[in-house]
Amino acid sequence: MANRRGVENIIEASSGIVAVCRNSLRSHVSWTTSWSFRVCRPRRQGLTHRSGMNRQPSRQPIEWTNALRPCRSGRTVSLMADRSIGEEHRCDECGADVDVPLPDRLIEDTHAGKVLLFVGSGASTEAHNVLGHTFYDEIRSELGDGDDEMPFPDLMSAFVSRFSRADLLTAFVRRLRYIDSHPFFHRRATRFHRAVGQIPFFSEIVTTNWDDYFETQTGAIPLVQGSDFDYWDLQQRKVLKVHGSVLNPGSVVATRDEYDRSLDALRSGALGTAARHLMTTHSVVFVGYSLRDDDIKQVIEALRDDLNTAARPTYFVHPNPTFVAPLPGAEVIHTSAAYFVELLDRALVEAGCLVPLSIYDRAWVIDQRLRLARTRVDENLPPWRFPLAIFNHAYQDGLANAIDHTAAARRTGDDRRHHYLLQRAAGYNKVRRLAMKARDYWNAAYIQGYEVGLLALGAPELPLRDLPLYYCPGIGAETSFKRLTQAIRGGLTSHQGAYQWAVRETRELPEGVYFNHPPLLPDY
Repeated sequence: MANRRGVENIIEASSGIVAVCRNSLRSHVSWTTSWSFRVCRPRRQGLTHRSGMNRQPSRQPIEWTNALRPCRSGRTVSLMADRSIGEEHRCDECGADVDVPLPDRLIEDTHAGKVLLFVGSGASTEAHNVLGHTFYDEIRSELGDGDDEMPFPDLMSAFVSRFSRADLLTAFVRRLRYIDSHPFFHRRATRFHRAVGQIPFFSEIVTTNWDDYFETQTGAIPLVQGSDFDYWDLQQRKVLKVHGSVLNPGSVVATRDEYDRSLDALRSGALGTAARHLMTTHSVVFVGYSLRDDDIKQVIEALRDDLNTAARPTYFVHPNPTFVAPLPGAEVIHTSAAYFVELLDRALVEAGCLVPLSIYDRAWVIDQRLRLARTRVDENLPPWRFPLAIFNHAYQDGLANAIDHTAAARRTGDDRRHHYLLQRAAGYNKVRRLAMKARDYWNAAYIQGYEVGLLALGAPELPLRDLPLYYCPGIGAETSFKRLTQAIRGGLTSHQGAYQWAVRETRELPEGVYFNHPPLLPDY
């Protein structure tokens, strides 16, 4: 059997095929005409099959919550944390989603991958619109201390002295898990992270937060300790956690002594060297901090010389219109943390740097239509009676896997790069031609489904009503169930070689079992 590997590692799109693809899109060539092909004699690859009841794509419909309720200030607050809160939300507690103009330089630097996000807890679990109180408030309550001006590390030191460091970390983990156990709170705590993840140009992030949301919501690899920086060259998004991670309890920086050691490391250690390098080569955006945050004040102090001499600009994002940047020459953007990233996303879409987020709505629509199409074929054209139906299974599996892959990769945003999906589709077109040359019916059908799925998302100007949901050798990708039925029932007259191969594969197929093509392909 041929060696197999994930389809994502098979092909690189050639510039010539991409040009053909773009030209066909501009001339609005139909799906079926653009991507139909003639198949020849098959070559057997390993087949799997499963119960027909399990052939539905695994992704579930997205549900939006439209409820509204009053905030403490008496304002109306949208509970739709997956979407922008919008103009109706104005309160001191939760900040404000204010439409503000973004500097052109910031947009250009973001597209070039030259923006470094420096993120504090106000953009995560400690935002006041998550639980309404902070971890600082919880610890102060435990101590019975009425002084709300005590610096964060001093308060943590007092707690550790009275109880223990393990009790401190247990309290934070309990808070984090409570947030995670309630989707309402979790959506609010991770709104910023999800918005960041969908922009692929953020390759490095620095944070003082302990939580694991950058890892889970943006696919970032955490760099916490000196030995982690041996993997700096990994081609994946990275998050530098200057105050440690809850996933590595020994690394968490909480008490005054730990803060002092952390500042020394920031000035001279591997973490500090990496942070200083990024700050001198990137525009820096501080988000999720206030002037009361002892951690950011000390970090800024430790890196002040590097920030003051950096050639690129520095920004602070803060919802309070009275906030003044603690660094001379820094620009303040007065809006909430998550909404700032959402505004930046819109600007990148308008500049033609990103495909709009509507591709994920489009993916959901395709998913729903494909579910219905699969059920219709399975109920009317079972493969144990009509062998050619197995190629329709392979095609629909390819289409479903292309859609599911893009949906699953949403947290990295890679598929949103301009023309990226079209380039991948062109690459699959090349592989499909190789499968045709090898007379590999089964894989050719799957590849065409995957190719069409990529085109459906990467070329929104192509109407979904023309998206072919069916396939049969001899007629190729097809929009009409009636024509598909005629071709599959035609058997030997539709495509002699494919039919003979399918007959051999389905000879002992039990009723109620359907073929499935996994997201794997052979080398060609």
